[in-house]
Amino acid sequence: MNLRKKILLIITIPAFLLLAMCRKQDTCIAGTGGPVMVAVFPKVEGRAVYNLEDYRDTAYVKFNTHASPGINASNFDLVVAGNAGEDHVHILNLKCGDYYIYMTGLDTILKKRVSGGIAITLTQNYGTEVDYEVPLNE
Repeated sequence: MNLRKKILLIITIPAFLLLAMCRKQDTCIAGTGGPVMVAVFPKVEGRAVYNLEDYRDTAYVKFNTHASPGINASNFDLVVAGNAGEDHVHILNLKCGDYYIYMTGLDTILKKRVSGGIAITLTQNYGTEVDYEVPLNE
C-alpha cells in the first residue's frame, strides 16, 4: 500500500466514525431532563378552559408516540396539573422527540368535564418554550 492510500485511510476512518457518532446524537428520545417547556392551552370550541381552585386542568403525557394510549392515567409517563386561575398547563424539562398529550378539564359554561388530545414532535431546534392548543370536547 502506497503512502497516499495510507494517508487517505487514516483520514477517512476517523471522519466516518465522527459522522456516525453525530448521527446517533441527532436521534431524539422523548422524556424529561431536556431544555424545553411546553405550555398546552385547552380549548372548547375555541374558548379557553381555565383552571379552577378545586378543579384543575390536567395534562397526561406519553413519551415516544403519536398514538393515544387510552384514557387510563397509568398508561401515561407523566401527569401534570395546572395552576389555579391559568388557562394552560406547563410541562417542564422535555427533550426532543414524539409525544402524545391528553388533557382533561371542566368547561364552566357547559358545566361538563371535557377532554381531548394532540400528538406533537419537539425537535432539537426548538427554543425554551413552545405553545400548543389542545382541542377538548365532551
